[in-house]
Amino acid sequence: MRRVVYSVASSLDGCIAGPNDEFDWIVTDPEIDFGALFRRFDTVLMGRKSYEAARRQGGGAMPGLAAYVFSTAVVPVLLGGGRPLLEPPAARATLRLTKHTLYSRTGTVLLDYGVVKG
Repeated sequence: MRRVVYSVASSLDGCIAGPNDEFDWIVTDPEIDFGALFRRFDTVLMGRKSYEAARRQGGGAMPGLAAYVFSTAVVPVLLGGGRPLLEPPAARATLRLTKHTLYSRTGTVLLDYGVVKG
């Protein structure tokens, strides 16, 4: 069975977009290798703006490989409101941290989780 991966940038206060759906607060860290990130997957679903950003960063052909389940890039900004990562009521899920990466230039932290129970 193939797994679905949810990957998102989130503010420190849990928003994935600002109060007017803006995403200008998401900084692109030059250390993040988007090409390597996307090569881990054989299928990717994303919105148009995310796709355009990924293409600019070198995303290309993706060979079929195993995928992780949940990934969050936490950007060190407090938006004070906006679109939350999960709209209430959200189902409870237990996650297990499988990898973490700190990008020291921007303070962005990439967290990869596997779903233990959901």
